[in-house]
Amino acid sequence: HAAGWDPSTTGKTTSKYERKEYLGQHMQVHYDPDHAFDGPVGDFLKVHGMGALQQAYGYPQRQAELLTKHAKQSGLPCLKALDIGCSVGGASFKLAENFQSVVGIDLSSSFIQTAQKLKEGSVINYYQKKEGELGRENTVQMELPFDILNRVEFKQMDACCLSPDFVEFDAVLISNVLDRLPSPKSVLGRMSGPKGILKIGGLLMVASPYSWNSQFTPPELWLGGCCDADGKELNSVDGLKKAVGPDFALVSESEQPLIIRDHDRKFSLILSHTTIWRRIK
Repeated sequence: HAAGWDPSTTGKTTSKYERKEYLGQHMQVHYDPDHAFDGPVGDFLKVHGMGALQQAYGYPQRQAELLTKHAKQSGLPCLKALDIGCSVGGASFKLAENFQSVVGIDLSSSFIQTAQKLKEGSVINYYQKKEGELGRENTVQMELPFDILNRVEFKQMDACCLSPDFVEFDAVLISNVLDRLPSPKSVLGRMSGPKGILKIGGLLMVASPYSWNSQFTPPELWLGGCCDADGKELNSVDGLKKAVGPDFALVSESEQPLIIRDHDRKFSLILSHTTIWRRIK
């Protein structure tokens, strides 16, 4: 998800090369984990052992599976799911294996267009950086049955301006995008209330590494990672729990690893704080 990613170059350059590289990072994470360690880093790990790094494989699918598991355990009907910040759709497709209808939204037109092409069965060639201006092309194609692919709908949309038609969802996933929104609380506030996106009893999953940056979110709207007027440190985990509010009860809390590949010799390990909430009123 757009989350946890580093979109700091987005919008700063008109270079097709840079856009291709950024899209390629998302394609690899969502659909092609076997190519994550192409190059010297992968060779080194093959000799010395992958260990815990293997737990970071398939992050979007793992998040979708975790949300689905809790839905089934709670007896929640898996009818409608919403994936906010869906990127190129990895979690959306995984949710569709169990939910009857899934809507994936993202602000990026290139992400949404790519996800739609995957839904339509297209073969996607994506760019993977080796070093400098050198790279390689990898290929992805969805292998899900048509009836599952047809359950997913992708829309380009601002997470802070969600459609008023979004109501009565059984599950909502907000993964690695909260700290890239201009108003995180406004998105969380849409989950409940008279026209809340989630129905009562529905599940909300929020995952974030809390990489707050004034470029995306005004500091006064951060959930944590700063000090209040009295100089007291504000913790993002506590800030999230406060922002979700009394309409929700905490069901699950965990740390989920994710690896983002930059090039053959550089990777970023991200740990997303992952919470699942049930709407109780």
